[in-house]
Amino acid sequence: MLIDGGEGGAASTVHDYIAALGVARLDSILVSHYDSDHSGGIASLLIADNAYRIADMIAQAAHAEASVRAVRNQRIAYGASAAMAVVLGAYSLPGAAYGNLVYSAAAALLLAAIPANDAAAAETGCKSARGFLSVQQNLNPSLLVSASSQNRVAKAAGVAAANALEHGETVDSTRSAVFRSLATALPRESRFETGGICANTRIIDIGDTPHRPANYALAVDGRVTISSNYRVQAPGIARNHEEDPALGSEILWGATPLPLNAPTVHVVACRKMVWRAPQRSLPIASGQPDNDDSIGLVIRFNGFTFYSGGDLPTEGEDLVGAAIMNNDLPNPIGGAFPRAARLAAFKCGHHGADTATSVAFLNATRPSAAVISCGENAGFQHPAQVTVDHLHDSVDAQQFFLTNCRYATNHVPASFGPDHPFGRDQMNAANNKSFLFGDNGNVDPIFGPQPGHMRLSISQAASLAANGAVDRQFTVTGYNDDQPPGNGVVDRTIHNY
Repeated sequence: MLIDGGEGGAASTVHDYIAALGVARLDSILVSHYDSDHSGGIASLLIADNAYRIADMIAQAAHAEASVRAVRNQRIAYGASAAMAVVLGAYSLPGAAYGNLVYSAAAALLLAAIPANDAAAAETGCKSARGFLSVQQNLNPSLLVSASSQNRVAKAAGVAAANALEHGETVDSTRSAVFRSLATALPRESRFETGGICANTRIIDIGDTPHRPANYALAVDGRVTISSNYRVQAPGIARNHEEDPALGSEILWGATPLPLNAPTVHVVACRKMVWRAPQRSLPIASGQPDNDDSIGLVIRFNGFTFYSGGDLPTEGEDLVGAAIMNNDLPNPIGGAFPRAARLAAFKCGHHGADTATSVAFLNATRPSAAVISCGENAGFQHPAQVTVDHLHDSVDAQQFFLTNCRYATNHVPASFGPDHPFGRDQMNAANNKSFLFGDNGNVDPIFGPQPGHMRLSISQAASLAANGAVDRQFTVTGYNDDQPPGNGVVDRTIHNY
């Protein structure tokens, strides 16, 4: 499950990180609320995925038709003809197959004289498909609207298919060539290949609110604007869109039977309401209605409990803290899970702003660690000093971790890198609970730019360990700028969570 995706420009970074973990298909995406720094990256990812499906449909048809020919100019012509047929609507919806008209359009070339020149052969294939399909009925909408863009993409597909076959390559190289041809019309943030990672993903969000961005809603539905403001439904997209999930519901497994000792994800806040909160306190009304809508989640893995609540403000977060400490979370197969004695860790609300992470919340949940997604935003300079003070003064918090934070505050020494004249302040500061991940603008000459990825990991054995046991621990891993170049990835272990 992917929870939020940052700003639109972060989409490729999020995708590449997930792909590097070996994830070929995303089961679920949850968008906590619609602020651009939470939903923007998801919209860009889905737009890219929709465009990938279009590129894949075109490439599959071109590659298949080209592969039954032995001569280069024929491969180009037949590949371009098949690609043009798909572009003009000879594909199926909602499935992922191209239609029989593609074969018929290519077959119309049997009596044609195909030039030896690549460009002329591709042009011949395109013209043949246009002529054949001009008298056909019940075609699906064209995937591209202008004749120039249709020709550009179909010709690129025909030549790429011929090249791939000559070099013994799969359809992947043809698809990449088609995607590059399509990508010039896409938003810059979506010009990357997803591998179709989100074609069948379950999307969970707060539903239709005044704050829902139009491009996000269209992207979820599989639509993409890909040429001259022409919007089309991408073939082969079959996402399940779940809106406004029920309070207390478990959303990681859906209809899949819950395996023994498996992690679970529970909704504890949504649309200004909080699970098991006093009715007199609801709906949440902090004066930030879009943030008040945030979905709050409890992620539990046996004895390990983590909380994440988007930008949910203190008015909701304090209610969540009381609810999860005083109530058993429902088990989807019956009964309930034992309530947590404390939070092992949590993600600070609203990037560490002063609107969340209150003393009351910390006292109620007693977290062993906290993480703050704060970044380099000069306008906000997250985290707020009051939030840092609360974490530093917490008797339960062993450490708190920040992503790419350039702004020194009391209890968060600036991380200047090993070659800076100020030295390794963060590592040497006495009684320091903070720990920064990311290069903070100091690019490592060996690793290259480090955006501040942070990974919290715990084994099943550690999640089952008894309180006080030596192996009751989890690890937070990331790049720390205070290390010597090439040695920046470090682990920090939180014991007896």
